Amino acid sequence: NDNITGTSGANRIYTGDGNDTVNGGSGNDYISGGNGHDSLLGGAGTDTVYGGAGNDTIRSSGAGLYDGDSGNDYIYAAAGTPETLRGGSGTDTLDTTHWAGNYTINLVTGATNYSGESFTQFENLRAGR
Repeated sequence: NDNITGTSGANRIYTGDGNDTVNGGSGNDYISGGNGHDSLLGGAGTDTVYGGAGNDTIRSSGAGLYDGDSGNDYIYAAAGTPETLRGGSGTDTLDTTHWAGNYTINLVTGATNYSGESFTQFENLRAGR
């Protein structure tokens, strides 16, 4: 079980087995969660985050690709940023509770009225304020 915090540069972070916590910092980061129930935050920048095997929690904080991979994952979406979010295999939840305003999300097609946003492979949606 590791706690990892990246720097302001572009980090490449790979975790192994275990329940790990990662904050990529402010650069354009690549994070791979590996096996375990991980908590992953890309941080500021354009990030690529893969949850790996296990039931992971991923927080999008801006542009990039956020992929739960296998397991029952919970992914928090940032509002109005060009990001691609994929739940992966398992029963996955997309959380947009901090979004303000009127928005539309279609879990079947992945379409939304927020420009640049894409959501696929989610079975559940938690929305509203």
